[in-house]
Amino acid sequence: MKQTMPVWVGLTLLMLMLVLLSAFIFLYQSLSEQQIASVGLQNTISTLESERAAVDDAQMGLRVQLTQQAGPLADYAATQTAVVPTVAVPADATVDVAVTEEATITPTLALSETVVVTNTVTPTPTVVVSETEPMPTPAVPEISLSAPADGLILNPGNVISVTADITDTRGLEQVWLLVNDEVVKTLAAANKIEFKYQPEWVAPATGRFELAVGAKNLEGREHSTQGIVIFVEQTSETNTETTSENGE
Repeated sequence: MKQTMPVWVGLTLLMLMLVLLSAFIFLYQSLSEQQIASVGLQNTISTLESERAAVDDAQMGLRVQLTQQAGPLADYAATQTAVVPTVAVPADATVDVAVTEEATITPTLALSETVVVTNTVTPTPTVVVSETEPMPTPAVPEISLSAPADGLILNPGNVISVTADITDTRGLEQVWLLVNDEVVKTLAAANKIEFKYQPEWVAPATGRFELAVGAKNLEGREHSTQGIVIFVEQTSETNTETTSENGE
């Protein structure tokens, strides 16, 4: 007959195995956390060592600068001579001088401040002055008005010819006749450089009139002459002729 293991023994072994497994897991986690902490600590130590090396380098550079600056000052202090005041001693006085020690003057230079010199370069603006030639005045047509004569007296209905010589190296586009500043006749100039303008004008009713000539070149520049004064009036001679004709 076979012997069977009691149930309580099997349960006890199972619980023991679970306890051992839990302890193993806890130990494994503890070791992992310690390794992570160890790596972080090593990184921190490396960073601190790098910063310490940088500080050491800065201190070494400062010492070199202080040594370079202290040299000239020490040389200057060593050349200075102590001035001893002169004491007047009576002729009959006895002076006993005992020299026990030799005085030694050692210049000491203590620098406790750090001087930082920053060279700042400020750009200076450069002003360039260039001479600019004035712009030439735009050329306009040149007009020479030769007829009629200024102050001419006409009778109503008389016909006169206005004569003007017009030139422009850029070419002429149009010319015109003005009476009292109003354009009464226009003529195309056919892009000519020299143009002779001879319009006719019929004297209207009596009055005072100003005749002028204007022109425009191909660039659109215009120019007009000063007005010539023409008087239109009924003269006595005309009245006499008209009366005699009526009498006939």
